[in-house]
Amino acid sequence: MTFSFSDYLLRLKNRNNSSFSLITGNQSADCDSVFSSLLGGFYLSSMENLYIPVISVKYREIFWRKDLIKILNDHSIDPKLFLYIDEVNGIIEKAKGVVLVDHNAPFHPFSKYSDMITAIYDHHEMENNNSKIEIVLSNSTSCITIFYNLLKQKNLNCNFVASLTLHTMYLDSFGFSDKFKKYNDDDFVLYKLLLKSLSIKPTSLKAILDLRFDNFGLDCEALILKDYKSYNLNSAKVGSSTITNTLCRLEIDINKFNNSVQKIMSDENLNFYFGLMFARDDKRELFFAFRNTPKKELLMCLIYRFGLKVLRLGVNCILFSQKDLYISRKKMMPIVLELIDSNS
Repeated sequence: MTFSFSDYLLRLKNRNNSSFSLITGNQSADCDSVFSSLLGGFYLSSMENLYIPVISVKYREIFWRKDLIKILNDHSIDPKLFLYIDEVNGIIEKAKGVVLVDHNAPFHPFSKYSDMITAIYDHHEMENNNSKIEIVLSNSTSCITIFYNLLKQKNLNCNFVASLTLHTMYLDSFGFSDKFKKYNDDDFVLYKLLLKSLSIKPTSLKAILDLRFDNFGLDCEALILKDYKSYNLNSAKVGSSTITNTLCRLEIDINKFNNSVQKIMSDENLNFYFGLMFARDDKRELFFAFRNTPKKELLMCLIYRFGLKVLRLGVNCILFSQKDLYISRKKMMPIVLELIDSNS
């Protein structure tokens, strides 16, 4: 009998006392990470024991991601089928293994169990070069296309799989916008194919994209942690958020925002924080916070490299306008991290 996506969801729901492995996305817990872990879990569970997807935020924080919640609801997928980062202590040790998707360097608490990692599926530059781990890489905009293609090879690419892939690709590419050009030709071909096969109108996808930019009702903590990642360098620990609006547009006082940033920096033991802020009307800001005053050389390098102009100064923080409107975090942060390492 063919193993179906519905069978997989049922196994997740009734997973008590089952032999299991864990599959987890990156810290930002965006749609690509969440649905890559879900489809990856489906793919791997079709061959062996149950793979439980782990979302890398607390359960309460998942509801800040309005685009993600809308897609889950539209596909009748209960958020409680997933495990969450604050639920895995005591569970990781019982797992048969851990699979990383949409990232390749484990973060806390999985960093303590790096010897349990059995496979990596990713579309980022490799940070993990362990030759004993199975590694599958893609140059696609979205990690989820890896699992769409693997499931297709096994004839498991049902409408659920196709629809989750389509929605994720649309969000990751900002609606296949030529302005951002966050996709390649193969991505666009697959997007057109899925649109046609599912008979979905682009206008319905645009409504989901609108939710990604919907920050109504979110406080400063939610804005910061909604799409957050941290990076461990030799010289510093750095946090970064992508925020789908600017402080000016949100009419948030720099000191109020900075109070929330500094608390998270203390909790996470960060040396630096970068908030990459962009609005849909081509306005872009960069919020830079620090525990100790950075070297002048670092500030000058950041200003020159990204076309920054000081908007406001706060206590241990600077708000810049940014000339480079379309550089993504994926491309920007490696440059930032290199500048920090070379100027610390």
